[in-house]
Amino acid sequence: MVGGTINALAGGGTFLVFPTLLLTGVPAVPANATTSVALTPGVASSALAYRHELGRAERRLPLAVASIIGGTVGAIVLLRTPSHVFETLVPYLLLFAILLYAFGPTLTRRLGSTGAALSRRQAAGHLAVLLTVQLVIALYGGYFGGGIGILMLAVFSLFGMKDFHRANALRTMLAACINSAAIIAFIIAGAVAWPQAIVMLVGAIIGGYGGVRLFRHVPGLILRRIVIAMALVMTVYLFIRAYH
Repeated sequence: MVGGTINALAGGGTFLVFPTLLLTGVPAVPANATTSVALTPGVASSALAYRHELGRAERRLPLAVASIIGGTVGAIVLLRTPSHVFETLVPYLLLFAILLYAFGPTLTRRLGSTGAALSRRQAAGHLAVLLTVQLVIALYGGYFGGGIGILMLAVFSLFGMKDFHRANALRTMLAACINSAAIIAFIIAGAVAWPQAIVMLVGAIIGGYGGVRLFRHVPGLILRRIVIAMALVMTVYLFIRAYH
């Protein structure tokens, strides 16, 4: 419920849901797959709510295709990664995602100041560059996923997208594509811990709806700081567990 609330209000539900599954004894790879199943419906509903802004977003179809391909391949790579290897990587992946979450807005604003100049030099050939970058982000998203929203917003700013709501709508849709593609691969491979997934899915829906009503007046900056602090505690614990 808390993860769903945080995801709806400030993003970062993964930082709570994924470590919680690890702490309750779910192995790392199934925990990652189960986190995707638990949180993706909320992301998909947000994309639906943004349908008006999405109608004005350019390049959404080719970017969606790149996201689906990358999310699928990333999930397959995860499924083929030995569990002990992934468990060693997890603290570093979480730390990377936390840094993106903490400093991403600043990065996005700074890139946004150069986006207009870059966009004037970009023609049809730049679409290939954007698609390649999105494919790489989707690969990471299918493999782990923490911080992909911040990465996409930063890239969109760099490529001259000034309207935040349009960029956020496109980011939400592409995140839903990445996660949905990864979920299909996880389900086919039997990697989802379904009892935990169902419990967390229900909790995320309740938290996502009720939390918005309860905390809609709490400043986003305070929520982000709470998420970062809790995620850092989890990451430190996972580093200790990985090397002892």
